[in-house]
Order: sequence, then structure tokens, then C-alpha cells
Amino acid sequence: MRKFLSLFLVLIIGSSSFAQKGTEMFNEDFSASFPPSGWTIDNIGNQWSQSTSANAGGTAPEAKLTYVSGTNTTRLISPAIDLTGISTVLFSFKHFLDDYSGTGYSIGVATRSGGGSWTDIWAVSPTDNIGPETNDLLISNADVGASDFQICIYLSGNTYNFDYWYIDDLILISPDNNDSEMASINISPYAAAGNVDIACTFKNSGINTITSIDVNYQIDAGTIITENLTGLNLATTESLNHTFTTPWVATPGSYTLKVWVSNMNGNGNDDDTNNDLQLQTMSIATQSVTNTPLYEEFTSSTCAPCASFNSSTFTPFMNSHPDDITVVKYQMSWPSPGDPYYTAEGGVRRSYYGVSFVPDLYTGGVNTGTNSTAVTNAYTYETNKPAFFDLSSAAIIDGSNITVDVNITPYITADFKVHIAVIEKMTTGNVGNNGETSFKNVMMKMLPDADGTLVNFVAGTPTAFNETFDMSSTNVEEMYDLKVVVFIQNDATKEVFQSVYSAVTLPPPAISFNPANGATDIDVNSDIIITFNQIMRLVDDSPITDNNVSDFIHLSDPAKGDLTFTASVNYNQSEITITPDVQFNRLTDITVAIDDNEIENIQNISLAGESITFTTIDNTGISQIDDNIVIYPNPANDILFISNAKNSTITISDLSGKTFLKQNINYKVNEINISNFTPGMYFIKIEQDGYSAEKKLNIIK
Repeated sequence: MRKFLSLFLVLIIGSSSFAQKGTEMFNEDFSASFPPSGWTIDNIGNQWSQSTSANAGGTAPEAKLTYVSGTNTTRLISPAIDLTGISTVLFSFKHFLDDYSGTGYSIGVATRSGGGSWTDIWAVSPTDNIGPETNDLLISNADVGASDFQICIYLSGNTYNFDYWYIDDLILISPDNNDSEMASINISPYAAAGNVDIACTFKNSGINTITSIDVNYQIDAGTIITENLTGLNLATTESLNHTFTTPWVATPGSYTLKVWVSNMNGNGNDDDTNNDLQLQTMSIATQSVTNTPLYEEFTSSTCAPCASFNSSTFTPFMNSHPDDITVVKYQMSWPSPGDPYYTAEGGVRRSYYGVSFVPDLYTGGVNTGTNSTAVTNAYTYETNKPAFFDLSSAAIIDGSNITVDVNITPYITADFKVHIAVIEKMTTGNVGNNGETSFKNVMMKMLPDADGTLVNFVAGTPTAFNETFDMSSTNVEEMYDLKVVVFIQNDATKEVFQSVYSAVTLPPPAISFNPANGATDIDVNSDIIITFNQIMRLVDDSPITDNNVSDFIHLSDPAKGDLTFTASVNYNQSEITITPDVQFNRLTDITVAIDDNEIENIQNISLAGESITFTTIDNTGISQIDDNIVIYPNPANDILFISNAKNSTITISDLSGKTFLKQNINYKVNEINISNFTPGMYFIKIEQDGYSAEKKLNIIK
């Protein structure tokens, strides 16, 4: 709860028979140098900066104070202002506080004169984020009237316990006696055709109380609707919301809505007519479609309340709405040590919404409580809200690349951002310390980035574009578990106007073999590697295992018929390695065949039957003693390779019978050094368990 300290002194002013025209003392929007000319900063000045953001509720740029370790009091101080002869001033400012801990510091506004001590005008001890909001403070303390009046905005206490404080549009005026101001139009500039309720807020920016007023609206140059409000008691800085009893009967098209106040207290124009009117361009949709609510959760595997919210509330809610909502989860970098799947793009979305704690939930761009009632109420509101965009999308996964096609037909004219979020449906590699072992809809990449794509929508004119990205640089655990969320957002108000899951498709199943079809001179001891372009499974949806590969893959040669083998399947069932139980015959056509429609991808698209044939190595440089023992001379390296002669004795002699080498060989594949042999014809004899075979060996160097 906010704690207010030392509020301004109360000044009672009666009605005046003459108009006291207001005077603006300063109007600082931080659009020039920083600090502005004549302004000073007291303490930790390096933490203040000009920011290109607009988080305080004004327009960029704005002032920004950033956290730093320590205990400090820092002030942004105005130049000295001569208020001689003035007894009351009105100070207005916009701000947004991004809180971190909810304790240990205060923010406020104070005044002084003569360079003396500061007097608080407004102070708050934050327990949560504050704003964005506009504060109007009427000041009539002892500093007002001095020739060297100063005002400051300050933060005091533990300067690590907040994240950022954004400030904009600091205005100091000597107020008019009579000044009614139209503060805002409170309806969306985009609406469905039919009755549109016109709502607004007006406030008292003058000294005299407003007791009655006329509130008016007009569409283009149409009929002026005027409603007289009486019995009011609106004091200085107080405001009042008003909804006209006469709605606008809107038809499709673009219009200008004008809303204004007049005839304050029955005396006609007030002292300042410049702030009486607000304008808003209205786009009335040619038609409406069903809205799909977007839920964006900021969470972390190191956050215990996140685990509780997900398990008790949000995961059951997601399970009960698999097709009529979209969900994106941004894993955050805190509490320490933070989620391993945090990304800078998630940080951009965090700053966009001003998130300072987790779990934090936004539905349709609006902050939503992390409880069942709030989540359900947000769903009801968003599904009942008309949408003005037909949005469809398709995504194709090919290897590590994802391509997303977006097609939009707008029914309003507007400049909105289109965001594409690539999510993984289930992750397990980012387990932290909060007890969760798996995580749903984790954002992996935003395309082209977290800022989205600005599109100038024109009602009735379709828009299409696409994005492609190589996901190998992201935290993706499994490409075929990816999903895509596309949503349209008003960047200024943060309202989301439509969202959709992309229809994710895979390329047709494809297969490659090593050795390839038609390959020759293949080693008789070769393994065969079969690679698919995606995850495969049996057509009954059961997994491919080492033990069932032989049910649909067959290996054969013309002489021996079907060959037995062992198989090894990789972890995601996209590669199979076949190891024959015996070596192939030399100079033989070996056939590998996959049965038709026995395996399929995860989208139930089966693989057509396919077979390849390769030929084992021929006689060149090879001596084969029999079907079991084969010799491969390699003269270039002076090495003789012998396979399938384990636990044997090898003898090499010349034609005269002289022995040049006799050696026991104990391995399936052996290497015999023949570097000291001169070129010529030799006999090689292999003896194995009483069996003996002899063959001529021609050594050529």
C-alpha cells in the first residue's frame, strides 16, 4: 500500500469575479540535452539518463533513473524560478516505477527556496510497480512566492531495490481561477459497427471548484451531442469519468471524434480554452471475427511461486483450452541464478510490460492476476471482445530451419506490430531449483526480433509476409516439438487484437543411405547408416527400437540370401546404423530394402518403400583366401591388412620356400608391416585351429 507523507498545505480560495490567466513556469519533456539546461542532479548522477522509451505515459524520449547498489538520496532539481507574488502553483508529472523488492526506499516530490532544506509535497514508499500515471500536485507552502523557488523529483533509500524509474512531462504552472480540462477520451480508437459508447475524463485544472459543466462530443461535422452535468463538487486536480447517455451509431469507415468541455459553472468559456478539447481518429471495422486470447507468462525455473501457479492453475487451464487460446512463456533471468533458457528477447518483452516479479501474466496485453479467477475472467473478456483481423499462419520445419508464413486480412485501418514467437511445446533442459521438471510453450526465438514488424494495415487490403531462421543457435531441444504463435499488438496501448497458432508442417519424409545407391568398392566389413530428415516411428505410433528394425529393413546378397544384422537407433529415431553379423562377399551386390508404409513421421505421413544396392570392393589389390579370410594390401603405406583371421598364425615365404615373416595375429583386423619386403611374388599361409589356407601374394611398390 502506498504511504503518503507531508501533503501540500490546503489553500481555500473563494470565487473570483475576474479571470486570473494561468502562466506556465516550465514544461520539460526531456527531448533536448540531459540533464536539461538549468537542471541539476544531486548524487549518483551517472544513474540518470535520457531514455528512448515512453514508459511513463508520455512520448519518447523521457528521463530514466537506473538502480545501483548502495543507500542514496538522488534528486532531479529544477532551475530557480521566480514566483514573486504567486501563492499557488500546480505541478504535474508522468512517471512509471519498475519496482524490484517492494521495500526499502521512497520516491517523492519536494520544494525549497533560498537553497534551503527540502519540504516534501508528495511521497510514496513503493510495495510494487507504480504507474504509468500522471500526478497533479497543488502547492501552496512557504516556498511558493519566493524569487528562487525550486522543485525536485527524488528517490531515497536502498537504490538496489528498484529497477528503473521513468519520468516525463514535468509541468509547473500558476493555475487559472477557472480551468476545466478535457483530460482524455477513454474508448479504443478501433470499434465494431453499431452503438459505440463515448467515454471521457475531464478534470479541474483551476483553482475554483467545478459545480456544473457541459460535456460534448461530435463525429466529424455531424450533430453535436451535449450533456449538462450539475451538482458537481470537483476541486482542484480532481477528475471525473463520464460516459455519454447518447451513443454513437457507428458505421464502417474512418472518422474524427471530438470531445470537449464548455460552460463551466454556467459562465461560458473558462480561462484557458486550449485544453478543453480532445481529438481521436476512429476506425470502425467493416466486420468482426472471433478473438483468440493471447496469454504471455513471465516465469522461471528458479521461482517457487511460478511452479505453484503453473501446476495448480495455469497448466490445467491450458490443458482445458488446447485450441482456443495461445500461450507464450518467457523464462526470466531471476531469481538467481535464473532460468537457463532466458533470452535477451524475453528481456525486451519484460521491459515492454514493466515486469518486475515472476510469475507475471498478461492476457491480450493486459496484466492479469495469477489466480484461477483472474485467468478465467480474462479468458471470458478476451473471447467476448471482437477482433478485427483474420489471421492465419503456417510454419515449415526443415532441418534446423523454420519458415513462418503470415497472412492477414484487416477490417480496420491501423499501424500495428505483428509479432512471431517460436516456442517449444515441452522442454526439460532448463530444470532449475523450483521443483518443475518440464516446461510448456517456452519462447525460443522471436522473428525477426522482439520488436516485431510494423505493418500499416488498410481495411480490406490483405497483407502477407514470411520469416526464416536457423534455430541451431537457440535453446531448442527438439525441432519437431516447435510451435509458433503470431499476434497483432498496438504498440502504444499494448492491446493485442488477435493471435493464432501456426499450422506447423514437416517436409515429406526423406531417406538417405551410406553407402549410397550404386556405390562401388565398398569395404566388405562396412556398416550401413540410414538417415531420415526427421523423427520417424512405426505406423502404430510406437517407437523404432534396436530390436524391431529387422521387421521393416532387410539386408541381402544374391549368393547368401537374407543377411542377419544388429541395429542401433539414435535417441530421436532419425538415424539407424546396421552392422552385418558377417562380412560381405567381395565383388557382390548388396541390397538394403525398407518395407512400404511401415514407418511414418510424427504427422502420420508414412514412408514409401525404398531399396538401394551397392557393390563391395573388387579383386584389385585384394586376395581372398576363402569366404572368411580376406587380405587387403596397401603398398603405399607398406601395410598389409588382414581381416577375419583372429587367433591365427600367418607365414609369408617366397617361391623358394624361404620364410620372411611368421606372426601370430589375435584381432579381427590385423596390420602386418611389409616395408622390408622387396617387390615380387610371395606365398601367404594362414593357419587357424587346424585349418590351413595358402594364397599367392604379389607385392608391388
